[in-house]
Amino acid sequence: MIMTKEIKVGYVHKLRVNVKSLAAEAVIIRNETKRAGKDYKDSLYVHRVGRLRTEARYAQLALAYIRGKRYKLCENRVREGNEPSFNKIIAKLGKISYLLNEGKHEVAVKEWLAAS
Repeated sequence: MIMTKEIKVGYVHKLRVNVKSLAAEAVIIRNETKRAGKDYKDSLYVHRVGRLRTEARYAQLALAYIRGKRYKLCENRVREGNEPSFNKIIAKLGKISYLLNEGKHEVAVKEWLAAS
């Protein structure tokens, strides 16, 4: 797939909306954690620092890939065992468009992650 400037800009907007909605959800969960009863505080906290934080990270990585930024500029230091999952980045790209999930970007994403 040839990515024209118009297509790229559309993907950037979709991913920016996703990043902003995930950030807003984190704020909402943090506020609700203060109000929630003891039984629900732990559940809300685990959701926020677990799944939500991971989703936000991969949304940011997909956005950086589409914008053409180098991976090392996005995540300068990554702890051992916390390297990004290639499959999750491909899945995030596939959510914004079926065109990005045709397998044509798989090699490019692998090279993007491996490049220093």
